[in-house]
Amino acid sequence: MQADTYDFVLIVDDTVGSFCNIDVLPAADVIMSSTTKSFSGYADVMGGSLVLNPESQRYSALKPIFTTNFHNEYFIGDAEKLLSNSEDYFARSTILNRNAKTLVDYLQTLVNDPSYAITKVLYPTQSDTLANYQAFMRRPTDDFVPGYGCLLSVEFEDKDCAKIFFDNLSFHHGPHLGAHVSLAAPFNEMLWGKDEEGAAYHGAYGVRGEQIRISVGLESEEDVLDTVKAALEKVRAFKGAKVVGKVG
Repeated sequence: MQADTYDFVLIVDDTVGSFCNIDVLPAADVIMSSTTKSFSGYADVMGGSLVLNPESQRYSALKPIFTTNFHNEYFIGDAEKLLSNSEDYFARSTILNRNAKTLVDYLQTLVNDPSYAITKVLYPTQSDTLANYQAFMRRPTDDFVPGYGCLLSVEFEDKDCAKIFFDNLSFHHGPHLGAHVSLAAPFNEMLWGKDEEGAAYHGAYGVRGEQIRISVGLESEEDVLDTVKAALEKVRAFKGAKVVGKVG
């Protein structure tokens, strides 16, 4: 396809929301998804998918490119594992949606409590763009009620508090998401923490090093909350010690 044939091709990655929750195909020319994440759900196989929108004006130009250039190099063992893992995709997604929203609702109650140093919770239900997400949510069925996904971030007033929270958060650590176990990572700090110029640029639109990213897993709601509460108590103790130090 010549570069001047169309002004652009809109490619949307729906991995974080997960395509059981949202259907963004009507707004895109191409949908890309990491099936490594919640579709697989067990962090033991990798994969990805591309879907061309047959209603797109660009479909007739894009389809031959994929037909001509695609080579299936996916190993049969990986395909079998991905298929097996995906059998409980809806059931797992129900738990992931529930655990994330439960945790977000709890964290949001602490935003105005200075002793916990939480300044913001980042999740679709707490965003001023929530209506944009909801416009693409799938309709509920007897088998599945869509939600808002497994991924959230909690932002602290400074990096000291974020570090204490992360260091005391007894989740597995790593940048993956959609796994069967809860995961946490100082994602933005990992990417931009050593690049002051990059950190300033991304921080200007809200991607800050004071944020800790959490991908909830399939644990019970109580276990997820208790784990987070234990880490937050360390933050509160740190904040209290700082106040005592200033008074002293």
